[in-house]
Amino acid sequence: MKDLCNGIAAFTNIEELFLGSCGFSDKDFETIVSMCPLLLLQVQTLDVSCNQRITDYGLGKIAASVGLQSLNVSFCENITNESIIQIAMLCPLLKALNISYCVRISGDCLRMLGNISRRFETLEFNTSTTGVTGTQGQHVDAVVLDDDVVKFVQSNVGLRCLTLSGHYKLTNICALEIAQHCPFLEELILFGPLTDDSFVSIFTKCTRLRELDFKFVVFCDLSFFRLINDGFLPNLQFLKISLINGHGTNTSSTRQLEEFCQKIRPKIFCLVDRTL
Repeated sequence: MKDLCNGIAAFTNIEELFLGSCGFSDKDFETIVSMCPLLLLQVQTLDVSCNQRITDYGLGKIAASVGLQSLNVSFCENITNESIIQIAMLCPLLKALNISYCVRISGDCLRMLGNISRRFETLEFNTSTTGVTGTQGQHVDAVVLDDDVVKFVQSNVGLRCLTLSGHYKLTNICALEIAQHCPFLEELILFGPLTDDSFVSIFTKCTRLRELDFKFVVFCDLSFFRLINDGFLPNLQFLKISLINGHGTNTSSTRQLEEFCQKIRPKIFCLVDRTL
C-alpha cells in the first residue's frame, strides 16, 4: 500500500484513478487519501468497482473530490443509498454514475438523486432479474419502480446514457416518461413488460439515440420498425429487442422483423431474440 501511495503521489495532476478489483478495504482507501491529499482536489474520474470490502465510510473518503465528475462503484455490495446521496451533494460536478449490481442500493436512491441533482448525463443501474446473492449469502432484490425512475428523469433532462437492465417491475409508464423528459438520450437500455406504445414514444421523441436495447418485451410488430423508414432515429446504430417467450411475435415474425430492419437501414445492427 505504501508503494502504491508513493506512486500516486509522484504524479502532480491525476484526473483519472482506477482502483477496481483491488480488494481494498475502507482502511486502504483512507490510507491513500491521507498519503495523497491532493487527490481530493484533482480526481475527476474514479473507478472503485468490484471492491467487495469497501463500505460507505471508505467510499466517502476516496470519493470526496470537489472536482469529481464520474464515479463507478458497480459490484460493491456494501455500498448503500447513504454514501451515494452524500457524494452527489458534496460533488457539484458529478454527472456520470454507475451503481450497477450494488445490492444495497434501492430505487429510493434514484428518487433522492432526483431531488438534489439536475446535472446527470449518465446513469447505469443494472441488476440481476432474480436478485443478487452477496458474499455473505444474503439475497437482495434491488427493486426499482416506475415512480423512482420518473422522479430521476424529470429532474435530469440532460441524460445522454441510461441503462436500467434487470428491473423487471418497470412498465410502459417509465418508458413514456423517459421519452417525454430525455430528448438528448444517445443510449438506452430498458427492462420491463414493454409494448409498442413505449417504442413509438421513444422513437419519435428521443431522436438522438445511437443504441437502443429493450429487454423483456411483451409485444412488438412491423409497425414499430417502419418508424425507422420514416426518418426517425437517424443516428441509430444498434437495436436489440428481447421478447418474452410465449408473447408477441412468433418465430416467423421475428425473422421478418430482423430482415425488415436490415433492409431499410443496413448500417443498423439489429437483433430480435426470444431468450427471456
